[in-house]
Amino acid sequence: MIFLEKTKYKSGVTLLETVIAISVISLVLISTVSTLQFFLKRGLAHTEQIQSSFLLEEGIEVVRFFRDNTWSDIGDLLVDTTYYPAFDVGSWEITTTPTTTNSFTRTVTFSDVYRKDSDDRIVASTSPEAKTLDPDTILVSVKVISPSLIEAKLEAYMTNLLNN
Repeated sequence: MIFLEKTKYKSGVTLLETVIAISVISLVLISTVSTLQFFLKRGLAHTEQIQSSFLLEEGIEVVRFFRDNTWSDIGDLLVDTTYYPAFDVGSWEITTTPTTTNSFTRTVTFSDVYRKDSDDRIVASTSPEAKTLDPDTILVSVKVISPSLIEAKLEAYMTNLLNN
């Protein structure tokens, strides 16, 4: 006996299915690369913010270092003048010569502090209230400009705690 079988031909992948598959794979790859690029940019920007924060804090610490050594080192500096902290030969100095640290520019400025006569609170120098200049307190402003020109600022009051 002879059996006749019906042969079934399975068709291969059609051109249309191939084009759709390539399109889907391309879209997935493009979106993955775009997402990765976005996160890399954000990561680098975040790295600059972190470095700026550390440089700001270090700038305040440099001024504290001078305050703790000799208050007159700070008191002799001019108010509203831009200074640059620099580390040179094992010690800190505050100079008027612009310096950079890893392409970051850091500046320090000092401002006079005024107190209200009646209750000794700090008031703005432009305040109409009666005020007295406090020679033992200064306002320190540290500013850092990152390589991508993002500016960060930190301010702190310093007082002559050690009376030196």
